[in-house]
Amino acid sequence: KAGSAAAKRSSKSAALPRLFSELKSRRAIITFHSLGDVDAAGSAIALQRFLGKKATIAPPDRPNSGARKLLEYTQTPTTFFSELKITPKDAVIVLDSASPHLLAHLAGIEPDIIIDHHGRFGGEIRAKHEIVDPSASSTCEMLYFMLQPSDPISCMALFLGLVSDSAAFKYATPHTFEAAAALLERSGLSYSQLLSLSAVPETLSERVEALRSCESVSAEKIGEHIVATAMAKSHEAHFAGMLVHLGADIAFVGCEGEEARI
Repeated sequence: KAGSAAAKRSSKSAALPRLFSELKSRRAIITFHSLGDVDAAGSAIALQRFLGKKATIAPPDRPNSGARKLLEYTQTPTTFFSELKITPKDAVIVLDSASPHLLAHLAGIEPDIIIDHHGRFGGEIRAKHEIVDPSASSTCEMLYFMLQPSDPISCMALFLGLVSDSAAFKYATPHTFEAAAALLERSGLSYSQLLSLSAVPETLSERVEALRSCESVSAEKIGEHIVATAMAKSHEAHFAGMLVHLGADIAFVGCEGEEARI
C-alpha cells in the first residue's frame, strides 16, 4: 500500500506542473477556507509565485494571526474574494479545504482545481480537477512535491505551513521529513529563524479570555480520543488550540454571540 501511495503521489507530482503551466495564460484566483491558517496561506504564497503575476490570492475573510504575519513578511498582496469580479475566463483554485461550510464564498462556483490534504466524508465541494492526499501532513507538503520550488520565499512559506499543520511534526510521515529537509535547506534560514516568522505572541485579551473560559470546559473519551468542548466570548480558535496543547485530541470551542462560531 505504501508503494502504491508513493506511485500515485509521483504521478500527480509529474502531471500538476503541466496543468498549472496551462493556467499561466489565465487569471488565477487562489482562495482557501474561512479564517485561513498558515498552511492555507503558505501554500497560496508558493502557488501564486509559481503561477506568476496574473495569479491573485483571494481569502474569503481575514486569515488568522500567524497567516497574516507570514503574508506580511513575504510582502504578498491579497484581495478579498468578495471584491473580485469572477469571469468564466478565470481559473479558481481552492487550497486546503473542500468543505462547503468553510467555503461559503464559493456558492454557485465550480472551482477549476481543489488541492487538499483532508479526507473525504461526503458533501464536499467538487471541482474540475481534484487533488486530494489524506496521507499528507499538509497542503504545503503536497505542493512541495508538486512544484519542487527553489526560491527562498516559496520554500519558507511551505515549510511553515508544513510545520504548523503537522503539529510540529507530531503527525509527520517520511514524506513530511523529506519535504521539510529540502525546504529548510532551500530557504536559506535556520529552523528557529523560520519559526519566528509566523509566531505571534499571545495578547493579553487572549490570555484573559482563555482563563475565563476554563470553567466551561468538559472532556470525554470517545473511542481512543479525548474530545474537549467549551464556550468562549471571543478568541475561540486560540482557546481550542490551548486545549489541544493541554492534551485533548479534538477540541470544539463555541463562541457566544450572534455569529455562533465554533
